[in-house]
Amino acid sequence: MRPRVRHSGILLAVLLSLATGLPSGPGASAVDAYRVGEWRISPWLGWEWGDMKAVDEELTVIAAQAQEEFVGGLAAWGETAQGTITQRTARGGVGFGCELGRRLTKRIGASVRAGMVRMTGEEARYDGTGSSGEVYHDAWFFDHSLTVVMVGLWGEGGDPDGLSWRGAVFVGPGYADSSFEQRGRFIDPLSSTDMSWDGRGRLTGSTLAFEAAARASLQVSEGLLVFAEAGYLAAEVEEMRWRSDVDVDGDGSVDYRGGTVLLSNRLVPAGGLPSEQTRLPLPFDFSGLRLRVGITVRFGRAAVAGPPEVPGS
Repeated sequence: MRPRVRHSGILLAVLLSLATGLPSGPGASAVDAYRVGEWRISPWLGWEWGDMKAVDEELTVIAAQAQEEFVGGLAAWGETAQGTITQRTARGGVGFGCELGRRLTKRIGASVRAGMVRMTGEEARYDGTGSSGEVYHDAWFFDHSLTVVMVGLWGEGGDPDGLSWRGAVFVGPGYADSSFEQRGRFIDPLSSTDMSWDGRGRLTGSTLAFEAAARASLQVSEGLLVFAEAGYLAAEVEEMRWRSDVDVDGDGSVDYRGGTVLLSNRLVPAGGLPSEQTRLPLPFDFSGLRLRVGITVRFGRAAVAGPPEVPGS
């Protein structure tokens, strides 16, 4: 987390220096048309990407392990098997949210925003067949969501009555929720075996999220603007925990205990000896590019000051 805090501090310093250094010549009169304390509300809709590389790699490992178990089990009986691994990633999804902001000075403001992104359809499966007609299917599915509540500062330039732009930095907690499902079936015609399983569960976690974003806005009517925004969100959830006990194979025993951390199947060195290995928590990384469009409604606008009146005129 420390590198992200340092980077966010640099971004904030750059933002404030740019905002306070905007020119105050003729073009600044448009900004002066808005009094300090003006409020604005901005709902948005967009497409948001997430890294999720570790989750993708984990599903690849799990599917490969299922293949090895099936092939190895049949090989012990002198049989052969063939099959395929299919995988689909979920590294993007629809995001939506809303921001409430207030102008603190003519060029600087503060906002609080809440948003959510859903990334659905992550899947990995193994489908295999044996030389004696055995059939084996095993599949894993994930749907992810991330909710963030953030506060931030922004600096604005341009013409508020026409085309304007702003840069902003935000920080706040992020809450992740992922639904999990594992479905499978094994058929052995020689022993008349036909067994299936369907286990489901949910995982939750939290993190401290940071975002830097740039926005261009165009006023279309009095107090109403449309905008396009591009930003980058840093939000890696280092640990995800099971919300409740999960029985995958339906045998009545708990396969994943509620409250425990989801661990990766990859083994990493844990000591000085090659045999000393451990499994680390599986991170869910929602970091990525954000592209959004939306509207801004402003209220609390001050009238443009005219020339002073001359007594007796």
